[in-house]
Amino acid sequence: MTPAVFFTLILNLTAVFGGAIMLDRGFTFNSNLSSFDDFVYFAVFRMFKLGAATSLAWIFFIFVMALVITLFATSKYWVYYPEPEQHS
Repeated sequence: MTPAVFFTLILNLTAVFGGAIMLDRGFTFNSNLSSFDDFVYFAVFRMFKLGAATSLAWIFFIFVMALVITLFATSKYWVYYPEPEQHS
């Protein structure tokens, strides 16, 4: 069960802020209702602050990669892979 949990955790972690950047709902930015990628989209296409949006995207990328690397490094302690059966 733990390999499936690990796979789902990594997959959802990398996609948690993805997808919504392609959808423009026509609203002005509201920090209470928007996710991180919506704010980056708002910074690029509404405020035209390309440098700030790029910096935010890189910071988020580094954060997510550090979290994924940490999960892979610690997975040997909490993900159980059964040993294959040895037939004699």
